[in-house]
Amino acid sequence: MLVKNQTLLLTLLISALVPAFAADQPIFATDDPAPGAVDPGYESPPWPDEADAQGTASGSPLDRWSKQGDAGRARAAAITGRYWLERVPENPAENCAKAIEWFNKADKLGSNEAATWLGHLYRRFDCPQRNVKTAIDWLKKAVPLMTFGASADLSALFSATDAPERDPVLALAYGRIAAQSNEFPADDPESPGRLAALEQGLDAKQKAAANDIATKLLATIQQRRAALTAAPRAEKLKPAAKGSGWSVNLLAYDALRECTANTAGNCKGVRRLAYLQANNQGNEYLRCKFELDSRDFATGEKSTNERETLLPPKATRTLYFGKVGELGGNEDLRVSCQPVANLAANVAAGKCRVTTTGVPSVSDFYPPGAKRRNEEGRVVVYVLLDKKEGQPSLVELKDSSGFPELDVAGVKMGTYMAFKGDCDVGYSSVAISFRLQD
Repeated sequence: MLVKNQTLLLTLLISALVPAFAADQPIFATDDPAPGAVDPGYESPPWPDEADAQGTASGSPLDRWSKQGDAGRARAAAITGRYWLERVPENPAENCAKAIEWFNKADKLGSNEAATWLGHLYRRFDCPQRNVKTAIDWLKKAVPLMTFGASADLSALFSATDAPERDPVLALAYGRIAAQSNEFPADDPESPGRLAALEQGLDAKQKAAANDIATKLLATIQQRRAALTAAPRAEKLKPAAKGSGWSVNLLAYDALRECTANTAGNCKGVRRLAYLQANNQGNEYLRCKFELDSRDFATGEKSTNERETLLPPKATRTLYFGKVGELGGNEDLRVSCQPVANLAANVAAGKCRVTTTGVPSVSDFYPPGAKRRNEEGRVVVYVLLDKKEGQPSLVELKDSSGFPELDVAGVKMGTYMAFKGDCDVGYSSVAISFRLQD
């Protein structure tokens, strides 16, 4: 935390790492890391996909969501339900009905989000469909799905003294789950007292029953959290390509946990992270360009992912390729690879390294979010110069800073730097140190 009147200075140390490449050490040899384990904490995945905020070529985001939901994507049906839920005040009778219809569809498709929203809708006083018993049934389904807030809602419903649904045992059980799941607001000092009051009104047998219910449900929640925390497994995709001395396969990961979180194993319409597995069987570096077409689920709109890189001799690289939608056959993947003459021999001999001649302004590249979080780090990037002087034609991450935003900024900054060398094709690695200094 910066104190008042403290001046924040940004400094960037940039140096060509002349000794970075020893003899026989390849360049552009780093694999991009696959998605790893991420503890969702008290958040219930799937995590948002930026594509869901976009419309179609001929319609709004709502058109896209409803088409995808009708075609079987659970997440899209749930988002459509949220759209109508947020518009309940505009027309309670009609929009409550629409929201309930879409959330029911989402639930049947395996959405882990639908149950809690249906519980919310059936509790609303402005919905003609209000039915507290139905709301409780949906909220009970939501709790083991690790849905934040459902346990606190149930504890409140079961502890209401003037409600026919009053059940002190269940009120205590769900209250304990809510406390363990961090569902009570941090600024609510009375929540521990409410739980203590609930417990005081119960005999030993009732307390034991409440503890048993809470323990079993918490174990189920923890088991689900562990499954969602685990790194997503790699799935081999259908498109593949090969040519003279090289081959390319595709892997995909459910990085947003949309398929993993689905209660029915319904993966329809799930966008995944795609990775290239590119293999060079030859003795020379290959400069390769990759293009992959994918299509939006239900709408069929096409998008194309592109990447260009170097493949070291006798090596396989795993390369991040971005999010993809629906894929077809081999025709969706296009690959062009050409050998770079003499580069392997020059790298092995330590020849043709380039040096920096121009560095852009640091303030243009230090990410504002990284500054707010006081993130600092050292990014090392590979650069390839296909002329004797100028900006590099390829820049890729070699060593991570440990912060994704800084890594992206370092690569971007590398593309704006200037270099010179003595060869028609030169290379180096560059260290970029982002530092905040008082």
